[in-house]
Amino acid sequence: MYYSCIFFIFFISLKIISQEYEIKSENVEINTNTNKIIYTGDVIFKSNSISFIAESLIIFQETESIFASGNPIKINFQNDGEQIVGLSSELELVNTQLVLKKNVELLKSGNKIFSDNIVIQLSDD
Repeated sequence: MYYSCIFFIFFISLKIISQEYEIKSENVEINTNTNKIIYTGDVIFKSNSISFIAESLIIFQETESIFASGNPIKINFQNDGEQIVGLSSELELVNTQLVLKKNVELLKSGNKIFSDNIVIQLSDD
C-alpha cells in the first residue's frame, strides 16, 4: 500500500504556477525592488488542483516560484474525485516540483506517509 500511494502522488498532474489561482490574506506587501509579493496572516491559496492554508506565502516573480510557511500548513489536493490531505511546516512550488518540508504528513485513501521532506515531481502536461 505504501508504494501505490507514493506512485499516485508522484504522478498527479498539476500546473500551479501557469494556472490561475486565488490568494487571500490579512496583509500583502509588494516589493518591486526584489520582485516579491509577500502575503501574511491567515493566507489561503486556492487553484483548480491544490489549496492550502498557511501563515505566510512569498511569490518570487522572477523565478515564478512560491514559498509558504505555517505551523502547520494544511494542504488539500483533489484528483479524479479522490482527495489527498496533508500537513507540513514549509511548502515550495518551483516549476513542476512541489517540496513539502518539516513534519510532513500526507493521507490518501487511508494510507499515511510521514517524513521530514517529501519531493513531488508534478506533471508538466
